[in-house]
Amino acid sequence: MVKFMLKQVSPCPVCHGQKVIQHPAWAEYWKTHDISQTMEQINAWFGVNYGYASAPDEEIECGECDGTGQIESETDLREALAVIQAERENQELSIFFPTKKEG
Repeated sequence: MVKFMLKQVSPCPVCHGQKVIQHPAWAEYWKTHDISQTMEQINAWFGVNYGYASAPDEEIECGECDGTGQIESETDLREALAVIQAERENQELSIFFPTKKEG
């Protein structure tokens, strides 16, 4: 039996398609500091806390998607069609049972 696969491409759930994330050390830094620090003070903090000679780049390539901004996966075509059909049925039902609008 022949099996057909469908390639699914979705935005990365970690970087949300931006391809980069904040360096974890910078996330720690910003918890206790504001923008009033000089680069000398910032470099000193990274040296004491992480052993860096100077502050690393604040953004780094996302490791989840390898910097592509997308996650690719394969799905069996039958499974994909079942999901599409279920979504279509839900949309058709919403025509007959509209959701309450705020306003």
